[in-house]
Amino acid sequence: RLPLANQGRASGSSGHPRNHKMVRSESSGNPRSLTLLKEFIMNWYLQGLASATEEALHLVDNAVALGDDSNFSCPLPIPQEVRANLVVLLIEYISFDGAHHFGQLVVHKGIERAVKEIFEILLFLRFPIANMAPISSYGWNDEASMAANNTSAFNYRNIGGGDRERLSWHAYGLAIDINPLFNPWVKDGMVAPSGAFYQPLRPGTITANSDIVALFRAYGFEWGGAWETPKDYQHFQFPYQF
Repeated sequence: RLPLANQGRASGSSGHPRNHKMVRSESSGNPRSLTLLKEFIMNWYLQGLASATEEALHLVDNAVALGDDSNFSCPLPIPQEVRANLVVLLIEYISFDGAHHFGQLVVHKGIERAVKEIFEILLFLRFPIANMAPISSYGWNDEASMAANNTSAFNYRNIGGGDRERLSWHAYGLAIDINPLFNPWVKDGMVAPSGAFYQPLRPGTITANSDIVALFRAYGFEWGGAWETPKDYQHFQFPYQF
């Protein structure tokens, strides 16, 4: 038994062959449109590839991010037991240009999953982040990183302010500073980074009733903006038990 379309052609029925020709005409009758469509798809693909390549140029090698490269060494020698507990995360985020970007955060392995989930939710909420690069990209200089409004985590350094003899939570990868130029450290009229100004209504600014504070707290983090003094609006830390 012949298939239905072949039956129509064999019997001299004109319905199916005409329908067949009509379908062919619709799919191939305008080669110019197909060419334009192919060009559009190829251009779209190449633009995306170029964007991804450009983004990749800003990523730091893991050895550099972890302070394991002698050409980019941390001023304070990082103990091997500290470095062994660190992981470099690739984080997708929305920036102030409204576009998606990729950055890196170096955190303690004990909070890896929590940090991934937090920033996935921040991406969904479209919370804007200016920049995100390991502190090694700024020569391990916290002031330079903050001045660039850079979001970062691990930095093997002592606590700032008046307590400079004790290691910061950042030294273990257990603290994250977000948009520090918009969310400064404030104490007794002193502000860091220099020139920063806290404007609660500005996008990317962290306030007591903002979703980002509730989100970090839900994962067990403390927010420096809730401290009596100093106020560290950029700062979230996880009270990890060693």
